[in-house]
Amino acid sequence: MRLNEICTTENITADLDSLTLIANKADGSLRDAQSLLDQVIAFSPDGIDLNLVRQVLGIVDIEIYFRMLDGILNQAADTILLALEDLLAGGIDVAEFLAGFAEHVRNLLLTKITNSTDLLNLTESVKQRLLTQSEKFDARELVRIQNLTLETMQQLRQATNQRVSAELLLVKLAKMSRAIALDEILAGSITPQVEKKNPVGIHEPTVKFPTWETPHKVVEPPGNVPVSAEAKQAKRPDSQGVKAPDINTQPSDLPVQESGDPQPQTSAPEPKSVDLPTLEMIQSKWVEVVAALASLKPMLATFLEEGGPVAMKKETLEIHFNVDHDFQVEKLKKEKELLGRAFEIVFERPIHFRLVTKADYKAQTRKEDEIWSHPVAQHVLSLFDGEIVKD
Repeated sequence: MRLNEICTTENITADLDSLTLIANKADGSLRDAQSLLDQVIAFSPDGIDLNLVRQVLGIVDIEIYFRMLDGILNQAADTILLALEDLLAGGIDVAEFLAGFAEHVRNLLLTKITNSTDLLNLTESVKQRLLTQSEKFDARELVRIQNLTLETMQQLRQATNQRVSAELLLVKLAKMSRAIALDEILAGSITPQVEKKNPVGIHEPTVKFPTWETPHKVVEPPGNVPVSAEAKQAKRPDSQGVKAPDINTQPSDLPVQESGDPQPQTSAPEPKSVDLPTLEMIQSKWVEVVAALASLKPMLATFLEEGGPVAMKKETLEIHFNVDHDFQVEKLKKEKELLGRAFEIVFERPIHFRLVTKADYKAQTRKEDEIWSHPVAQHVLSLFDGEIVKD
């Protein structure tokens, strides 16, 4: 790292975590990183540490973001709002907080989709915590959190009170329902547990019915009357009730294999290694491709949802769109590199593709639309006088 070489030359003590934080703040620009390093050194010429870098550059401690995401998972709005209050009281700007929050959600989404942290320039301890926290979320939940955060960041420029906008965002995220709960209930894999309670003042009586046991009375003969061995054997109950078969007899219907005629053995076919994903595999993971593209550029993911994988011709995937979506297709063609990167994230290899417009193509119904068209969902909406809000 270039910053480490500069600190070594200038005899300045700096740990790797501090220099990594400065590099991430500079967003890959070496000139900006050197300028930020000079600002931090001006406050402490002998050495710098992680806390000093955060104070001088106004960077939010990443521990706050981990706590907030745990609070969203546990729907603890009070914990999240108290954490925001501490940040604002410490002089952190609302825009700076939201930018760091969006960066943290982006890191979680990439970690969730790729199941690794190779794409992140962070310390090993932070990477390990990202892996642990990403396992608690569904990819669709992280995409929804990211979309709400980006919308709030866009509205922040026109907001008269930025603090209220940030608080409203965090409350919405804390009260957000889990994305997979309704899917599993309608699919029948989860049955809602309803706790049965008695009305106030009404108690079910507890009645214990008596049970009668009829003892088995054994009549013993008089003391002076002799009992024969046959009579004693007749009185003794047979505990097994089944006569044991003769071990020397061999059933006639059992197949006997002759030694001179061995049976042929069939070996299981070895699994074939397929380098290029099939069309069915791509169609089954199309939601993950859209989510991966959303982590790179959310607007393109919205455009990609209007089309779908239809055919695989000469190792080239054809993604079809309706002719009414020419605008979306042109935008995707200009950003083909990002779409190709989304395929690499999901399938861990590049995939050749081309975008095709068809007059008779009709996009498949999304899973969310199928869910809300279900009679159970419609009954819930009418019962609570609700409406579907697309975020």
